[in-house]
Amino acid sequence: FAHGFLVLSEIAEFIYKCSDFYEPAEERGVIWSDPDIGIMWPLAGAAPLLSDKDLRFSRLATRPMSDLPP
Repeated sequence: FAHGFLVLSEIAEFIYKCSDFYEPAEERGVIWSDPDIGIMWPLAGAAPLLSDKDLRFSRLATRPMSDLPP
């Protein structure tokens, strides 16, 4: 129910297919650095470039159960 990616090159194309039309009111997310998820991003000291939307996401443990898939 979540996806994330890290681009280590100067240029990249990222394409994914959605199964329905985009509905902003239905969008949910988890902060990329959530320690409970434990992804070891290979940043090598670099600061990630994130959208304002992605910066506002919270940790998975703080998400209401209604935001999670059944």
